[in-house]
Parts: sequence; C-alpha cells; structure tokens
Amino acid sequence: MLAWLRSHGQVLVVGVEGTGSFGAELARCLRANQIAVIEVDQPDRRARRAAGKSDSVDAYAYAYAYAAATAVLSGRANGTPKDRDGTVEAIHALRAVRASAVRARTQTTNRIKSLIITAPAAVREALLSLTTTELIRRLAVSRPGTDLTALAAVKLALMRLAKRYQDLSEEIADAGVELRALITRTAPGLLALQAFGPECLQVRTSATEYRTSAWLGSCLRVGQALFRVVVPTPRCVIPILAHDELPADSGIMRAVAGEHRVPVDLGQLSCLGVYRDVMEAGTARVGDPITLQEAP
Repeated sequence: MLAWLRSHGQVLVVGVEGTGSFGAELARCLRANQIAVIEVDQPDRRARRAAGKSDSVDAYAYAYAYAAATAVLSGRANGTPKDRDGTVEAIHALRAVRASAVRARTQTTNRIKSLIITAPAAVREALLSLTTTELIRRLAVSRPGTDLTALAAVKLALMRLAKRYQDLSEEIADAGVELRALITRTAPGLLALQAFGPECLQVRTSATEYRTSAWLGSCLRVGQALFRVVVPTPRCVIPILAHDELPADSGIMRAVAGEHRVPVDLGQLSCLGVYRDVMEAGTARVGDPITLQEAP
C-alpha cells in the first residue's frame, strides 16, 4: 500500500477512518514510516445498509472520500488519532478484558439468584437469606450428587455457577494486579485517587463549590485532548465503601446529597463529576491545565 501511495507522488499526510478499530494497523504502519495520520469521520453506514448497492450510493461514497481528503488537506480535519502502541494500549486491552469479566460475574450472580427464587423450597429456604459471599462459598463446595432429579439438577447448576463466579473473580483480581503495575509505571498519581475512579475529574476551590455544574454543554481542553461535557455523573454507594487502607466513610455521599443534587434523566440525583465525549484525541497528563471552551 505504501508503494501504491508513493507512486502517486509525495505523501504528506493520510486521512484514516476508524483508527481505533479496523484502521488501527494501517495508522500504525503509516506512523512507523514517518507519515502523518489524521482521523476522519466515518460515513453514514445506515444509508448504505438501507439503500444497498447502487450508482447513487457509489456516488455518495466517492463524494465522501473526496470531502474527507479535502478536509485533511485544508486542515479542517486535524484530529490526531491515539497511538495504539506501548503501555497505554496494554492498559486499554486489560481494562476491556476486566470489564468483560465484571459483566459476566454480574450476570452469573443474577442467574444464581434467579435460580434460587424458582428452586424447590428445600433449596430456596436454605439459601435465600445468605449474602452473595456466603452464597458463593456454600454453593461452590456443595455436592449435589449424581442422581439428576429436578432437585439435584438445580443444585448442580448452582454449584457450577458458583465456581464460574469464583473463576471470574480470580480473573478480575489478576487483571487488577496487572493494571496496577502498568498504571504505576505510566501514571502513578492516578493510584492516589481512592474511592473515586481515576476517570472522575472534579475541581473545587472551596468547600461548597461544584465547578462541574458550569461545564455542562461546554468543552474542556485538557493537555492535547478536547472533551465535550455531556451529563453529570450520579454517584452510588461505591465511594463510601472501604478501599484498601481507606476506611468506609458514609459522610462522603451524605455531603454530596446535601450539597449537590441536580436534575438528570432519572430525576434529581446526587452527582459528582461528569461524563464526557472525546472530541479530539490527545495526551492528557496529571497536572495539565484545564481550559473551558464553548462547544462548537
């Protein structure tokens, strides 16, 4: 492909769509050969699926390709795609695996409790009042027997689900250890943030100020990255739980509930932090200044 590109003249810059998915290896190859890469928007795939193959659709595709090329050359498209190499990419891969395992463990827990609700009374009454930890521990060491009656089959299913839960918990813990090692090497300051996730950003200059409320609908420039602030982040009980050496503290959410309840889609909720969309990819480091901008 590089030979084909260069056969048309000097290659200054290449616009690539989908640099975070199918275009990742192409962008990686171009950068390895000292060719600048710019992220361009993807075309509307729904139009292609709805209209099928036709001359008008082909004309639209050609027009889109031409528009993307001119946007890159004119400088209107200037988003720099993320690097897909090094420690950051390793963190991304491990986080995806860990998140998948967490979802699977939640589904396993829900399946166990659903089975208990519909199980025969002898099983249901013995298990229904147990906490999740006690439930998994008891079911994992149970011996349902080999006579597959309806009662024994339910017990066997519960035992296998409990063992699956334990396997997933071990996988989640292993991924956590690996992620901690990578984050310590890349951005150790993130690990100092306890109770709230490192993706939560909250800047306060006084005890009662919640600056994120003024950010809604605007954009934030953090380092080289540009984010659009979408909605406030409702908070659950996770921040008040004990984390490593940090003790449980119910006063955290009590303070937020008393000072900062804001309207969101689900009602008036206690919020701290914001959700944001990435407008321009780039590097953002601990300590980078934050600049508030009007949304385009």
